[in-house]
Amino acid sequence: MNFFFLGNQEQEIQRRERELDSTVRRPAEAEKYRLEKIAEANRNRLIMEAEADAEAEILRGEAKAFAIEARAKAEAEQVNFYSDLQPQPI
Repeated sequence: MNFFFLGNQEQEIQRRERELDSTVRRPAEAEKYRLEKIAEANRNRLIMEAEADAEAEILRGEAKAFAIEARAKAEAEQVNFYSDLQPQPI
């Protein structure tokens, strides 16, 4: 009789293990996977935003440098133009 009882007890343990797997472990693993993917996507988004911000800052700097250079050239041309208008000493 003890062997029969142990056999039933072992079957009940296995049934509860399967139930635990299907009701707790697998859903928990799926949720963990989902949250990891969300975290990974968020991390990638932050990296891409930071890279885009850095690239934008570089472009702003280059645009500012171009504007300064263009203004300096224009001022130099203006100085040359007005110096050409000055009467030359004889």
